[in-house]
Amino acid sequence: MALKAPFIMKLRYYLPSDDNRKKNVAHLYYLMREGAVDYGALEPEYKESVEKARQEMEREELIHLKYMHERPRSSGLFGENGYVDFDETKNIMNNHNGIVWRCIVSLREDDAIRLDRIERSKWQNSLSASFTEIREKLGIPASNFRWAAAYHPEPGHPHCHIMFWEKNPVRTKGTLSRGEVMDIKKAFVKTICTRDREQLLMEKEYYRNAMRNGVRDLLGLKRNLQQDSANLQVQLGGRPGITPKLYPEQEQYLYARLTHLSTIMPGHGRIAFNYMPEAVKQEVGSIADWIMDQPDFVKAKEHYLQANLDIVNMYMRDQQEEIKQVIDRAYNDLRKRLAQDILKAAVQFPDRQKPPPPELAPEFFPEEEIPLPTDADIPYDEGNIPPFADDIDVFITDTPLKKPKEEEKAEKETTEWFRESFRLLERQNNIPVYHNIPKVDYTELTKELLKLRDLIPDDLMGRSVMAYLPDDLKQNIRDTADKLLSMPQTQYLQKISNISFIRDRIAENALSHAIRLQEKPIPDIAMTLHPRRAAEATKQLMSANSDFLRGNTEELEWTAAKLHDALNKVGVLSKAEIEQFITIWSTNAGLNLDKVNFLINGSSSFDEKHKINFVSKSDWNRLRDNLGLEEQEMLIPWMGQLVNNPDILKRDKPEPKNVVPQILVPDKALEAIQFFKDATADSELVNNIDELKWTIWTSSWVLREFGLNEQERFDIISGWTERSEVNISKARIADIIDRPTLPTPEGSYKAEDTGGFLGKDNWIRLTNNLCPGGDAPERPWVPDKEGNISMEWFRSSFRLIERELHSITGGNRIGLPNFHNWKDGVEQIKEIIPYIPDDFDGRAVMAYLPGGLKDKVQATANWLLSRQEMQQPLQEYLQNLAQCDVGKAYELIRDRVAENALQGALLMQGRDIPKINMILHERRANEVTERLISAKTDMVKGDVNEARWTAGKIHEALNKIGVSPSKDINQAVKDWATNAGLSEDIVKDIINKDYSDENELHFIGKTNWNRLRDNLGFEEHELLIPWMGQIVDDLQEIEVQETRPQKPIPVPIFHSELIPEVIESFKGAIAKPVLLNNIDELKWTIWTSSWVLKEFGLNEQERFDIISGWTERSGVNISKARIA
Repeated sequence: MALKAPFIMKLRYYLPSDDNRKKNVAHLYYLMREGAVDYGALEPEYKESVEKARQEMEREELIHLKYMHERPRSSGLFGENGYVDFDETKNIMNNHNGIVWRCIVSLREDDAIRLDRIERSKWQNSLSASFTEIREKLGIPASNFRWAAAYHPEPGHPHCHIMFWEKNPVRTKGTLSRGEVMDIKKAFVKTICTRDREQLLMEKEYYRNAMRNGVRDLLGLKRNLQQDSANLQVQLGGRPGITPKLYPEQEQYLYARLTHLSTIMPGHGRIAFNYMPEAVKQEVGSIADWIMDQPDFVKAKEHYLQANLDIVNMYMRDQQEEIKQVIDRAYNDLRKRLAQDILKAAVQFPDRQKPPPPELAPEFFPEEEIPLPTDADIPYDEGNIPPFADDIDVFITDTPLKKPKEEEKAEKETTEWFRESFRLLERQNNIPVYHNIPKVDYTELTKELLKLRDLIPDDLMGRSVMAYLPDDLKQNIRDTADKLLSMPQTQYLQKISNISFIRDRIAENALSHAIRLQEKPIPDIAMTLHPRRAAEATKQLMSANSDFLRGNTEELEWTAAKLHDALNKVGVLSKAEIEQFITIWSTNAGLNLDKVNFLINGSSSFDEKHKINFVSKSDWNRLRDNLGLEEQEMLIPWMGQLVNNPDILKRDKPEPKNVVPQILVPDKALEAIQFFKDATADSELVNNIDELKWTIWTSSWVLREFGLNEQERFDIISGWTERSEVNISKARIADIIDRPTLPTPEGSYKAEDTGGFLGKDNWIRLTNNLCPGGDAPERPWVPDKEGNISMEWFRSSFRLIERELHSITGGNRIGLPNFHNWKDGVEQIKEIIPYIPDDFDGRAVMAYLPGGLKDKVQATANWLLSRQEMQQPLQEYLQNLAQCDVGKAYELIRDRVAENALQGALLMQGRDIPKINMILHERRANEVTERLISAKTDMVKGDVNEARWTAGKIHEALNKIGVSPSKDINQAVKDWATNAGLSEDIVKDIINKDYSDENELHFIGKTNWNRLRDNLGFEEHELLIPWMGQIVDDLQEIEVQETRPQKPIPVPIFHSELIPEVIESFKGAIAKPVLLNNIDELKWTIWTSSWVLKEFGLNEQERFDIISGWTERSGVNISKARIA
């Protein structure tokens, strides 16, 4: 039922000041006054109340003097833990140095009565639950969040006054964003109006399902929403569940339109609305609109839209435009769901006038295989699991056997499949005692299983999960399941409501057994015990009883022996405990202990001889069935992992790579977790198998990085799959969650860790998949500043040596190795900081450094150059030099590495950074443009990720420099990227990037520029960064100085005839060693020389040649880039 009047919430804040502290204390008195009535900032429902509310609000600031020394008769304050002491709260307000937020929440009286919100205790419970969510949304830890409230049972609109604050103030901004205010209101509505909200959500889902079931009936598609609708119907009070229909003439019109639709649809590819041509989208959307406008459907549509409107009206009433947008989105969501069903049905229509009967209509249709996009920063992917590793059984005999005949092996698998299916049906029918497995002629079923084996695609990977299978294979395995379910021996067991769900589980099992019939080499698998699963399995095994097998002595004996086997291999209990349990269990089951012990001893000696330390899947399934448990209740505790094998791993094992360290932001992680809990995917994702796999696996991994345990991850992911109608069992979800936490056995391969974070692009991809069009949270990781500095120091130093080597040998770049010592690198750079003088001007130029600092940075450079990761390029470079040049070459390399280390130390030091304007240097920009357009790809060829980054950065640089027209930029980038071996799709993504956003930086940062220059094989002075910083304050000071009156300065006489002679003296000059040790004088000399030569009329290149020549002759340790 909808609220009769809007839920009201008004919010204001008070910054810390003496005046506001008094107001906050006065507010407490005001709330507790006798006969308290306060309209606060409410907008009363009746006009006559408006003036009274306004007057009381104006009076609030005056009454604090009146009440400052008066104590109310009863405080009535309550908070998180019940009663709140008035005096204690008053003292807190008197001394609080942070922001205090005040809030009023109100219901109309008849709504409050209906929602049972007329007593203080009910409000207290609701507010406590609300503030649990509110503090998370505001990013305030529970330990630092405080609130107090008072309930005023005002006739007409009972309401609560609330004050909340931080115990230890952190926030300095009282204003809450629009999103934060809406989050707070949603939290109040969720707990105060729980009953109405849940009712409306059920109505919305019920009428949406009714529409879809009606359409599916018309189109001959399976009504897999029928059970959900029935459950909702019960919860909604058993309202009539009549499915909408069409009259015969309307049906004929619909079939005609479907026939036309089938003629304009593509002949291949995915049957998905978003992938259809525009003409098809318009036609199928028009058909969906027409269906919803038919008499029987209109009422359900109106109920659905009204439920959506009632929900949104809980949060807003006056924002008509926003409300309209919400309702439009609800309509379009339903329209898209119906359109998807219409597209599926249209595939059948070219050769028939009417759809097939529902029981024969395929639910899914073939779709084009879409390759899984590559993802460099996802550590776990189902592709890293061996093909059906957990479906592999091990068959070992004392002596080598001849390969079993195909028919014998197939019948064995068929027998096991029938047994599993029969027991599943018995469990679903709640049969107290299992029947004996009936005798069956398995000939036909065996043929079906062999036929299914031949239909399995060669590239099928992963588990036999319905949601992950191609549509044609789904239909094939369902058809195979139908053969088993149509047998007389099973038909009497099908009187259950969720037979479609059971059918899919039987179909998945059929596929598992068909896979075992394939003649494929089985890779070397290590079966690894999962500790938590082992503990849970032990608990289930120890609580098992024999009731389900009563009277079936043979099966009971097998079960007793297998219980002993399983408990021993799981290894949680001692042998004495296991023996005692098996004795008691066998006695209670009425078994002969001697027979049981005989079976146990035979099984144990066989396993010991062949070193089998696990229970095979088929035996585990049989044991679980015999104990009457569902698969998710007793998951097999062993999981398969590929053992190291170069041939097997050659394709899958990721190349080593450096990962930029990232830090998880807890508050953002909490927002992301809530997003996961609320998200619902659309049918597009459910129909995209590869993307669905990626989403589920990545979600599990991300939630693990957020610190959630297995049960929390399971609850979130299973909730999402249910809301999104993903056909996957709880057992398979548990497999996904548990596999990443599986211990890695000696010698086995597991996907490499990536530093525990998800990249920007993949975060967008994940959130879009989870809830397309939803309010996606921010990416919860931020770069680790110090780690990034260390990694950049290593990268730039490695590329420096590589560049020098390339200049001699001309070879391609060497793959950048993993820098495992980056944390040690952070410490090495930090050790430089104490050596930096307070008056240091920030230029990391070796010639300008005082002696102690110079020695320290050189020692730090020696540390990095001695690392194993640096040895290959460094030794190869030095070996290609003449012996006499090795020492000098090493010193040059060392000093450049030392300068980079000092630059990192300055960044870590955290000095005050003045406001800087980045100004484009025109000459440098022109030179850079020429070099970028003609740059070679030698250094990045073969490294797709680095080539892609480089192409993107070239495109960005040319755009920000301002090269015109843009088509010239695009062509240059396209040519470079093509030469680098990038695909057309990648190139298109790069050149379509827009940099006109006002929030986009107008320059490229130094770190990215250095990386770009290294990737293009340029020395620093060959590709100088074209932007130079100017301190804003200095510019302002210059302007001030220029406006001051200046004293007359005598004009010097300029003897131009002497200039050539002076320039020649510059060209031949050599400084004395004493100058090199006087840093200030050296700096002045270089800067002044540059200025003097400029006054002589020399251009930049001429000045550069003269000064760099002088520094080389004089032994000044300064790079050409610094001179430039």
